Amino acid sequence: MLRLALALSVVGVVSACDGGPAPVDAGADDAGFDAGTIDAGPPTLAIPAPGEPMPAQLSALGLTPDGAWHPDLIAYAPAYPLWTNGSDKVRHLYLPPGAQVTGSVPFDFPVGATLFKQFAYGEQRVETRVMRLTADGWEFFVYQWEGDDATLLDGAIPVDLEVATADGPVPHRIPSQRNCRTCHESNADREVIGFRVAQLADQLDALTARGVFETRPADPPPIEGRDALETRVLQYAYGNCVHCHNGLSGPNRSFDLRPDAFVANVVGVPTMSSASPSGVRVVAGDPEASVLYVAMTRDDDFLMPPIGVQRVDGTALEMFHEWIASLP
Repeated sequence: MLRLALALSVVGVVSACDGGPAPVDAGADDAGFDAGTIDAGPPTLAIPAPGEPMPAQLSALGLTPDGAWHPDLIAYAPAYPLWTNGSDKVRHLYLPPGAQVTGSVPFDFPVGATLFKQFAYGEQRVETRVMRLTADGWEFFVYQWEGDDATLLDGAIPVDLEVATADGPVPHRIPSQRNCRTCHESNADREVIGFRVAQLADQLDALTARGVFETRPADPPPIEGRDALETRVLQYAYGNCVHCHNGLSGPNRSFDLRPDAFVANVVGVPTMSSASPSGVRVVAGDPEASVLYVAMTRDDDFLMPPIGVQRVDGTALEMFHEWIASLP
């Protein structure tokens, strides 16, 4: 019996080295050995290949094993982020093994690249949006959270919610797939909203170290106005307006609000579109007479932005009021 036990022990070690459980020292006393104490690392991410269906439950993707984000996901946080009702956002990028992002204006993502953006109010998670790149372009998916998991929506129509927060109820709209396409396909040169080189300037070293970029992108020129207040206005517009207002041709695109053109295209310039009320975009010294400011108050039939916002960004509104009032 002793010889049989020793033989079985040796077989177990050989099996472990051949892909079984982690090997155990044959000379050690393994009485009471707990295989659960071996750190085998996090499970593999289960991101479906482009074109394959996404799972019904977000947990099936393996994004947050043991409650923490998977270490193979790459976190990023854009400067000048998009305002969405004051929600807290967490963003991650997944790249297929060996794949990298090239270029910088725009970034060129490899097929299979997948971006995740989770929306929450405090500890209450509301939705997770997913973008996955195929050979034919981006696919869009939205998961709605309930409890400890999120369910894939069909994306046919938006879903309106009222989220309870410490500051009272907050309206929140989960977008339809059409809503997602409206904004992202209006973006300049296929750029991904929130993943532009100007928004990642302070993270280029860290992202390059993680292997995101084939070569580190060059530092972008800073977004600066004529003074500190105007600089903040231009930076806010870059994060919240430029994906549509980029001066390019195409559906849902409009006049140019990129930093170099912003002031010249709004101050003293009449509105030119049937989609906006008649008037002047920015009347120097008079915020209440400025169409741009009135649209941001969301007190009129003409609302900007028209998608993704149901709650006024009070801090930004005060900033634009101060800037317009300061103009000579």
